[in-house]
This record gives sequence, C-alpha cells and structure tokens, in this order.
Amino acid sequence: MDDKTKKECLEMLKMKGEIRGVVLKTDINYVLQREGEEGVKKIESGFRELGFPVNYEEIRAVNWYPLGWAMVFGFLAIRFFNWPESDMVEIGKQAPKFSFMIRTLAKYLVSPKVGFEAAAKFWTKQISIGTARTIEFDEKKQRAVLRVEGFKGHWIICAYVRGYLETVTTFTLKNMQATIRETKCALKGAEYHEFEITWK
Repeated sequence: MDDKTKKECLEMLKMKGEIRGVVLKTDINYVLQREGEEGVKKIESGFRELGFPVNYEEIRAVNWYPLGWAMVFGFLAIRFFNWPESDMVEIGKQAPKFSFMIRTLAKYLVSPKVGFEAAAKFWTKQISIGTARTIEFDEKKQRAVLRVEGFKGHWIICAYVRGYLETVTTFTLKNMQATIRETKCALKGAEYHEFEITWK
C-alpha cells in the first residue's frame, strides 16, 4: 500500500459514527462475487497493514462497527481492483437485498411515498450519525427529494446511498425504473446531502 493510500485510509478510520454489520457483509459478498476469496483476503491484509486486523468472517449483520471500516473497505477495493465509482453504486443497490428487515418490510411498502419515508427511517437503523428525511414528494411529476443532515461522510458513501435508494424505491414501483441523482453534497460545500429520485 502506498503512503498516500495509507494516509487517506487512516483519516477515514478516524471518522465518527458506526454502521451495521449488514453493510459490511454486503461489501464482502460483492467482493466475493467479483474477486473471489483472494479478493477478501487482500482487503483484510490491507486492514492489517493499517493496524486494524479485521476478520470479515466474524462480522455479524446486526452488530455495530466503525463507520470508517465501510469507507476503507470500498476505498481499498477501488485501489486494489481498479473498480470505478459505479461499483460502489452497485454495492448500495445490493444492500437492501441482504437486509432481513428491509426484505420483510418490503411487502408493506405499498406506494412510492411510503417507500421513500421508509428509506429515510432505515438510515438511522443502519448508520448511527445523521438523519434522513423526505423533503419533497410529487407523485404526479414522479419526483422526490431525500435530504441527509448531520453527516459529511465520503464520496464512497454518497455512491452507496444512490444505489441503496434505487433498490428501496423500486420495491414500491412495480415495473417502473428509478433514477437517483445527488444534487447537493456536504463534501462540496453544501450544508447537507440531497438526493433527487425520479421514476417512470
């Protein structure tokens, strides 16, 4: 690992907040699909080099873990495997499929509005800092806006959230297709993150 990568990772590991193990398990499953067991071992080796001996077989879906672990996992995968940003979005898309809670509640998400409100509530179920809420919803224009406050994060999380929202939204859209766009970002000077969701 080069010095620049190591420095960036160590900064991520200092970030406040925790994340549910289900998010990390989603990351692991995606690496297994793309890179096999050797890929996961390479990520674990990277963590050891940083001074954090993480064993992903011991991760439990409902337990809380440092938020920085998820960011570093994604960052190392990008560096080690030359993944584009779209892979972080794809991991976010898969996350709701691995969450027992979301799969169970999906059948009760009877409308897009209910789905967006549920997506906002799921934030606090899986991330210990920040809040999410739907600030706009227009079913006729097929558009909604979700705002995340009190959380700065990292672009890896921004990409992850775009994918996550797309899957949760499609649970309520039947045969429709959702598009997610981040219109405001706390990493780029805004006071919060905002995600525009449109569907057709």
